[in-house]
Amino acid sequence: MRRSHQSVTQAVRQFYERYSFPGYEAIDDANTLQRKAQHNLYIHLLNQQLPQTGAILEIGCGTGQLTNLLGLTNHQVIGVDLSFNSLKLAQNFKTSQFIDTAH
Repeated sequence: MRRSHQSVTQAVRQFYERYSFPGYEAIDDANTLQRKAQHNLYIHLLNQQLPQTGAILEIGCGTGQLTNLLGLTNHQVIGVDLSFNSLKLAQNFKTSQFIDTAH
């Protein structure tokens, strides 16, 4: 049986509403997020390629760890995701860390 695009999208949304990851630990703050990123080659290479001006759109941002990290480096970033619960985690971290350039 072939699933419609809409039913697949709904199944994915339901999965991430239930299992939002990666999460933030209670001790996570801007410094721990930046320390984690320092050991990530992808983040290092990405940061080298991104312009310092203009806006970045991250589609499928999940819990917003990359969006918030890029916001910490003063990039203007907009994160979009299907999962409301994931976006709540991203927003809560952004607000608690005063990351004004991530949305």
